[in-house]
Amino acid sequence: MMKWEYCRLSLHGQNPIKAKAVYYRPDGKKTVDVSRDMVADDDVRDAAASYMAKMGLEGWELVSASDVIGALEIVFYFKRPIQKTRRRPS
Repeated sequence: MMKWEYCRLSLHGQNPIKAKAVYYRPDGKKTVDVSRDMVADDDVRDAAASYMAKMGLEGWELVSASDVIGALEIVFYFKRPIQKTRRRPS
């Protein structure tokens, strides 16, 4: 049976963008401020797309996205298979 780990990427604001990634695994969760990794020359969507491309290279697959109405926030959910040798994100 396939086992998964999950990540929630939350973005809000516009210049500067505030962003955090929360990684969920069976042994707990880890929250990482990824705001410094966001580059938004035009808007939050471009910054999100660039960051998601990096996540794709790390094996993450986007499974859902939603806008939080009234909060100017976009939330993305990702998953990837758990591998025994994979280290937790730093």
